[in-house]
Amino acid sequence: MTWDKNPPDVESWQPHAPGAQTETLRNALMITCQFVQARIVARVDAEIKFNLQNFDSGWGGEEIVREELAGLLPNRYSVSV
Repeated sequence: MTWDKNPPDVESWQPHAPGAQTETLRNALMITCQFVQARIVARVDAEIKFNLQNFDSGWGGEEIVREELAGLLPNRYSVSV
């Protein structure tokens, strides 16, 4: 094993500013909501394409939104019809 003659600069290993965690959480929640929105739109679009002869995609679309919303909410909350 060889010794590294250039150790890492530990001076740069400092905690982030107090507001940095809030920004990170806000960004994470925004990305999650955008991902869920894209998934809802894609699933509803597929539902509409599958129901060409039925002409009614409303119930299927509502069920998709309920499923996605239930996945976002904490367990103490529920989504019902």
